[in-house]
Amino acid sequence: MTRRERYRLLEFRFDKAIIDTQSSPVTLTNSSQAELKPSALDEDYTFSLGGGAQHLLGFRALVSAEHATCARFVSLRTRQNSFLQKVIEVNKEQHGGDRQMPRFTVTFSQGDLEVTKENLVRVYVDESYGELRRVPLPTLSDLVAQQMDPEVLRVRMNDFTGEELLDHDTSHQFVEAHLDPKTVETATFVFQTGFQRSIRIR
Repeated sequence: MTRRERYRLLEFRFDKAIIDTQSSPVTLTNSSQAELKPSALDEDYTFSLGGGAQHLLGFRALVSAEHATCARFVSLRTRQNSFLQKVIEVNKEQHGGDRQMPRFTVTFSQGDLEVTKENLVRVYVDESYGELRRVPLPTLSDLVAQQMDPEVLRVRMNDFTGEELLDHDTSHQFVEAHLDPKTVETATFVFQTGFQRSIRIR
């Protein structure tokens, strides 16, 4: 709360003990038809998870011959491709017959990434909407260094500075952010040591 506005942040998580032992109860739907147009990089950075090719908002990789390799895909959340939906589907499938994680492919214009139970260490998916799009995510190096520490993934809102609090006192009128309704999806894959040979970036 400040002299001008107030907000409340709610955080919830599915119980890991349930998600890891049985099929996830999560169901997602998305009808967004938002689409990114070609940019200065043309078709150099597009991806697909089975839908049509979709332009990325951003891509980052942390490539190492001695440690885990990270690949981060950032996209608009649309009905065509969803990393979160893919992870939920994989989780459901691996709790089926042979209880093995099924392999899948991230079709990537820089070179397809084959994701298997042998090369994958962890995967993180974040969908941010509204004010939460302003919150930075953990760095790739932080995710490589941590060993499933949930504290690394906590949503951390920066507190107001003294200057901002004085500004809120000067202007008492609430200022609406007017954020557009787009959702940004960020998928970060942490791969085993040696996977760096599969990352090809031009």
